[in-house]
Amino acid sequence: MLNPLLLWFLPLALLPVLLHLLNLHRLREVDLPTFRFLMEGYVQERSRIKLIEWLLLLMRTAVVLLIVGALARPVVQRFGTLFGGGPRDVVFVVDAGMSTGLVSEGTSALHRAREAIRGAAGRLRTGDFVTLVRAGMEPRVLHRGVLGDARRLQAELDTIEPDPGAADLAAAVAEGLAAPARGPRSLWIVSDCQRRSWQRLAESPTAKQLPDEVQLVLVDIGARQPTINVALLGDPPRPQRPVVGLPVELTARIEAAGIDAAIEVPLSVTLDDELVTQTTVTIPPGQMVTVPLALVPARAGVIKGRLDLPADSFPFDDRMIFVLNVERRVGVLVITSAGVSGLTDPALFLDAALGAPLDSLTATLGDEPPQVVGEERIARSLDVEVVRADLLDERRVQEADVIVIADARLDGHRNQWVRRRVEDGAGLLVFAGPLQGPGPEIAGLGTFAGRDPAAIAWGEAVGDPDDENSGQGFGQVDLSHPMFAPFRSGGGRTAEDATEQRNSSFDTLRFFRHLPLVIAAPSAGASTARTAAVNILARLDDGTPILVETRLGRGRVVVSGMAVTPDWSNLPVHPAFVPLLLRGVQTVRPDPPAVAAESVHPYEPAPVRLDERWKRAVVQATDPSGGRTAIETVAGDGRVTGALEDTRRIGYYEFDVQPPAGQIAEPIRLGLAVNREVETATIERMPGDEVAATFAPHAATLLAGTADDPMLHTQLTSRREIWRWLITAVFLLFGVEFLLSTLKAPEPRRPGDAPRGLMERFNDWLGRTVGMQENEGSEPSTP
Repeated sequence: MLNPLLLWFLPLALLPVLLHLLNLHRLREVDLPTFRFLMEGYVQERSRIKLIEWLLLLMRTAVVLLIVGALARPVVQRFGTLFGGGPRDVVFVVDAGMSTGLVSEGTSALHRAREAIRGAAGRLRTGDFVTLVRAGMEPRVLHRGVLGDARRLQAELDTIEPDPGAADLAAAVAEGLAAPARGPRSLWIVSDCQRRSWQRLAESPTAKQLPDEVQLVLVDIGARQPTINVALLGDPPRPQRPVVGLPVELTARIEAAGIDAAIEVPLSVTLDDELVTQTTVTIPPGQMVTVPLALVPARAGVIKGRLDLPADSFPFDDRMIFVLNVERRVGVLVITSAGVSGLTDPALFLDAALGAPLDSLTATLGDEPPQVVGEERIARSLDVEVVRADLLDERRVQEADVIVIADARLDGHRNQWVRRRVEDGAGLLVFAGPLQGPGPEIAGLGTFAGRDPAAIAWGEAVGDPDDENSGQGFGQVDLSHPMFAPFRSGGGRTAEDATEQRNSSFDTLRFFRHLPLVIAAPSAGASTARTAAVNILARLDDGTPILVETRLGRGRVVVSGMAVTPDWSNLPVHPAFVPLLLRGVQTVRPDPPAVAAESVHPYEPAPVRLDERWKRAVVQATDPSGGRTAIETVAGDGRVTGALEDTRRIGYYEFDVQPPAGQIAEPIRLGLAVNREVETATIERMPGDEVAATFAPHAATLLAGTADDPMLHTQLTSRREIWRWLITAVFLLFGVEFLLSTLKAPEPRRPGDAPRGLMERFNDWLGRTVGMQENEGSEPSTP
């Protein structure tokens, strides 16, 4: 920094001049006759060396000036051509991608970017036109106007934070150059040169269409040294309809970059700000580790969870959030006939299979068969209640999510209760039995109040339960249906896999008596549009439909011609019974009236879907900052859909759904998590030559700001001192003055003289240059 106080010493430069003038008049002139001829020679020599004296005077004056200048410590400006004269149009594009949050040597790349722009803006004139563009996942112009005192520009710089994904530099450059130029334009791109962002820029037409008159400056503010980074990768775990008390299986993927040997890191799982588990994960170099997790939600509603790793140099990928929209336990109402007991009572087998499937099968088979693995998880989500048909009341029916009717006949009122509940969305499972007879009066599906009957009817009972040789087994089975998911071999869905699995799972299943299911055509007066299709899920060996699926209003219905008592078949004691029953309940389980995406990427719409009955519901979304947004919904195709468009903020969102006016229902609250896009733990940088080549053949000035030099604006301003060069010039002048002071007259060359040395030849050359004549080697002549 220049010290102006030392400039008061500049008059010292007159000291050599004053000394020179004083020496001219210091001696008196006395003419002596005997020295007359000597003085004539002296006068001639004096006229020859006047030039040398003036040169010495100038050099001594310069020495004083240089010493004073060195003590004042002046500085010079760098990159002056980037800030040429006249009003300019300067466009700053700041990379605000997620990788700019990487901290190295105590500062983040985004901090160095802010300092670089502050340094460059300090070199601009107040009348220059400045545009500041934030290059995030979507570009945003923060400043466009005359620089002035730069306060507004400084304030906008402080608001820039890393986006949750890679920067779209191409869109940001196009946005910055969209307005007409207000003078000679220069484009500054300040970036950490993350490869993903720059690769997209290189592939875009923007990089090849940069106008020739635009001066391009690329400022690399990325870290030069590799850093160790441990990251949670990919999307957050997405559970499938979690239920209170039911374990939720989650999966975390972890990767480490910059390591040479395996490391151990703790992974913490938090639900509603309470730590529920912590595990140590070993991560080998260059490998991704998958960590399974099991959580048990203790309440219904929105549960906010997160996975945490220890903070490192890049904290943005050390946390992943998720939500669990937990539903209450599924209410299952089992209806059986009155007056039955013992092995003829379907409730005995249904209650055991739905309430404790492992106990039921262990008591029957003595060990746990492979088909039941995972089925206990479904059973734990059920809340089962058994009631006799004559004691059934409307309250129980209205509270049930799934109704199971086993060999029970219902009177008109109870049949209407069941049908109304199913039409409103509840599921229905119907099993045949000895008390059922032929005709269309299937419980829950009968005709009343002018409604059309279902297109399913009971046939005449077939088979002799006392003849074990007359039984039939399953013939064709639709293994693609969710009810038969446990019986697929290795997830196979081809016909070959289905046949093989059917033979190994159902070959010992025998039905000695059954009620055939008759798929009836719609009556002449029935509405075809209101008659649901019937899907046949299983047939017997003779091709008779024995298990079918249909819909009644908004509810799903599965009807079986099989009985659940051992007097008609061995189904209740067969290993396939529990999986079939549990999957049947899960199949007809009603959909919730409102469903929302539990996680989306930033800037990705978050859809919400409502039941058709809720088409007039009021839906609002709350973002992480507490702001509320009304969601517009559109009805169509039997459902109501809407979406939250603004998901730029990272954090938890909530959807609040208020039921339509006049409808008695509880409000619904659903959660949503928005995480950063993290695809890998490695933050790959693009080398400087590749960065400059992005705009080839357009010329570019490449500047670099490293972690060792975090204040990049030092390179852009006048912070380069030159006092060392001034001191060097002083010593050079001392050397030149010494040469001039000891300069001799050139010696003439005579025949026979020895060769002259380098210094002697230089002395002769310098003497002739300043006008000195050769020394002839004789004394001045006497008169």
